Amino acid sequence: MRLASTLLASACAIAALGMATPHTTFGAGLKVWHDVWDPDTVFADFAGTPATLGSRVALVLDKSLWNGRTRAQELAQQPELVTNGDFSDGLAGWTAAPASGSVGNGIISQSSGGGIRVTNDASGFNFGLASQAINCVPGCLYKVTLSRGATSSGSLAFWYVGDAPNGNQATAVAANITTNTRYFLATKATHYLNLGAYVNVANGWAEWDNISVKALPGPHMAQASTAQQPFYGRVPRGGRRNLLTYTDPDAVVPTGWTDFSAAPPGKSFAALSNGISGLRFQSSGNRPRISQSSVTVTAGQTFTATVYVEPGYTAPPPSISGNDVLRLFVSGGADIRASLGQEDENGRLTLVYTATVGGVLVFQYGPGIDGPVTGHDVVMGGAQLETGSTATAYQKVLQPYDVTEAGVPSVPCLYSDGVDDGMVTPPLDLTGTDKLAVFTAVEKMSDVAAGILIELSSNMASNNGSIFVAAPAASNASYASASKGNAQSTASYINAVVAAPNTAVLTGLGNISGDRATLRINGAQVAQSTVDQGTGNYGNHPLYYFRRGGTSLPFNGYWFGDMIVAGIPSPAQIAWAEDHYNRIAGAY
Repeated sequence: MRLASTLLASACAIAALGMATPHTTFGAGLKVWHDVWDPDTVFADFAGTPATLGSRVALVLDKSLWNGRTRAQELAQQPELVTNGDFSDGLAGWTAAPASGSVGNGIISQSSGGGIRVTNDASGFNFGLASQAINCVPGCLYKVTLSRGATSSGSLAFWYVGDAPNGNQATAVAANITTNTRYFLATKATHYLNLGAYVNVANGWAEWDNISVKALPGPHMAQASTAQQPFYGRVPRGGRRNLLTYTDPDAVVPTGWTDFSAAPPGKSFAALSNGISGLRFQSSGNRPRISQSSVTVTAGQTFTATVYVEPGYTAPPPSISGNDVLRLFVSGGADIRASLGQEDENGRLTLVYTATVGGVLVFQYGPGIDGPVTGHDVVMGGAQLETGSTATAYQKVLQPYDVTEAGVPSVPCLYSDGVDDGMVTPPLDLTGTDKLAVFTAVEKMSDVAAGILIELSSNMASNNGSIFVAAPAASNASYASASKGNAQSTASYINAVVAAPNTAVLTGLGNISGDRATLRINGAQVAQSTVDQGTGNYGNHPLYYFRRGGTSLPFNGYWFGDMIVAGIPSPAQIAWAEDHYNRIAGAY
């Protein structure tokens, strides 16, 4: 009876939270909320350009302090940091900051439209600047907006945020900006907003108005290096199963595939009757076939390969039934094939393959697998390779970050390539608590090596007061959550049921004084460590995403957002948060 009454109370509490939000559920305990579903918080650059499918992601805004407000509403309530940005008080608050060797007289003046005019000196080689100091909090994100006015012939209006009036632009936090909006992360307590007229024009000038700088507090995720930015992507709810790197033909030898034909094959674009894009193979004494080698396997692993096939002719050709058109093999290992006439009532051919040796699995299709053929005219497409022995619905893969499935909702996500992608927040002060909860959802695509999903500090091993979630925990089918005061405790779960590709809702619970590190997967506790975590609270550290310290243990897969909460939430709050992410990811 006691267990039943507890479950009933939890069910009632969960129902009461049904219309809740992270703010109403966790209150002041909510310390991080990155909401990848909100397009108003995911940017392709520091100019605030919204991320679109396939774009890199430079900035993900944190919403934990917004209390339900939109980004515009949050900015509206923040104090203005620029003095006299509308120049209603003349030039008050602005000073001339000419380049070395130029004079200050006439460098700044009121424009005819009521803004400010910045003028170069007579040589043109020393451009003038209008400058104002901005009080900042190191690590905080700031938004600059302004209006550009007229410029003299040949002049270029530019601005930058530096560390001094006329400071070194090479080390500026935002340099030579030609847009009217820009976010920047403060590195000092005082930065300088500098407005200029550029490009060696004697007495050249540029005009400005409506200058604004406002803070947007919160542990926002950022990455300045384009090459290390994750992609903004989409996957079907429930996760990606098709392991092929590209499935739809964009050329007669599609992206990611290799043409193994012995002579120029007759291949052309064609659509299958089910609407899937494919290739039409017309053979005349040649060997038309294409191959993809994108998956590394170990002995004993089982995979299922499928492809759709149907006649491409209008008049019956010679009998072609029995020719192999689908093949899976690993060099030195098993080699299995499927032939025309073995397809099901929907025209789908299926092969189930168990690797006998480790290596690269080759997926090959086309009527020329066995050798030169004549008279074949078939359309093939919708190739799929997945783990296990059961064929599932076809998923179209256009890029690793663009996977769709007919009839299944697409879920926005960040895609980390498992090589060098990663993001980081400013230091997050969690020194007031020794208990934390991390809620997140993920699909990991590789178990080859450990991958850090989220870590407080650059490396738990060398930093006290840290917590992390790993996907996987090592070179195996696993997840882990670890917590540390001044001694580390790790809860790991190793099981083939979470082998990649695997979609999961993960909860990591850390309790330093209680010596508990707990890992929950898909709404259930799967591991807990009671190893002594020492003493102390969590620290004031940056949060690193997708790589340890931005340099090692890269995560490969899809990420759907996170919440971090101070304290240990109640069972009902935990259930609400896990349900929130399951509604997004469809993990269970």
